[in-house]
Amino acid sequence: MLVLSRSVGEAVVVGDDLFLVTVAEIGSVRVVISIARRSHLGRQMFSDDVTTKRVALNESVSLGNGASCALLQIRGDRVRLGFVLPPDMTLHRKEVYDAIQPRRSGDE
Repeated sequence: MLVLSRSVGEAVVVGDDLFLVTVAEIGSVRVVISIARRSHLGRQMFSDDVTTKRVALNESVSLGNGASCALLQIRGDRVRLGFVLPPDMTLHRKEVYDAIQPRRSGDE
């Protein structure tokens, strides 16, 4: 399990831009996350399908393609999310993914 700390508005890119998981709201015992399935159209990215889920502490939700996300801890304005992924699937904080994207597209 890969564990990341996120706050409201922060996102995680799962599976080389397959899913975008964003923390939308943090409550005392549950959070609301937005799960966007992403696609590419040339260089432009867009969301095909966006789902909003309420996730309780220690609850896990399936993202699809063998990936899942669990709410492990709520600490004030931050949450710890645990991701279980197939071995060939990547996971990046959105800000890191955005920073490395120009380098990755240049490698193709």
